[in-house]
Amino acid sequence: MDRRIKKTQEAIYSVFIDLLKEKGFNKLSISDISERADINRGTFYFHFSDKYDLYEKCMDFYVGKLLISCSNDTEIKLNPNAFLQIFKYLKENYDIYRTLLYADGLSIFHKKFHNAIEGQLKKAINKMPEEIILSQEIASEFIINGFTGVVEWWINNSMPYSPEIMTEKLNGIFSPYTKYIV
Repeated sequence: MDRRIKKTQEAIYSVFIDLLKEKGFNKLSISDISERADINRGTFYFHFSDKYDLYEKCMDFYVGKLLISCSNDTEIKLNPNAFLQIFKYLKENYDIYRTLLYADGLSIFHKKFHNAIEGQLKKAINKMPEEIILSQEIASEFIINGFTGVVEWWINNSMPYSPEIMTEKLNGIFSPYTKYIV
C-alpha cells in the first residue's frame, strides 16, 4: 500500500477513535471526521464508503495491530510471552481499545477480536493430543471465549491488575492447553 494512503487512513482512524469517544457512533458524521482529520469529503469517500465502512476497517486495523503486538506477524503463538505482549500492548493503548470495545454498545470489536483469536487458536488447538481435550470444538470455544472474555473484563474494569499478573494467572488456567501448542 502506498505510504501516503496508509498515513491518511491511519490519521482518519485516529480521528475516528477520538470522535467516537467524544460523540458516540450514532452522532458522528462524515463532516465531523473530515473536518477534524483536515481532509475533504472526497478524500474520505476515496478510502471509505460510509462511516460504517470506516468503523469496520478501523476495527480490522486495530485488531491486526493487537495481534501483531504479540508476534512479528498476525499469527498468534499461544505462549507466556504472547499473553504478556498482548496485555502490555492493551495497557499502552487502553483508550483506543476501551473506546472500540464499548462505543455505543456495538459489538463489532468483540466479534472481530473473537474471530481473529479463533482463527489463530484453532490452528494451534488442532495440534493438541486427543487425551487433553474432549473435543477440539469444546476446547476451542473454552480457550477463545475464556481469553477474549478476560481481556474484555480487564479493559472494562480499568485494568485492575498488571499485564504480568494477568499473564501469570492466564498461564495457570491455560497451562494444560498451552504446553502442547507453544
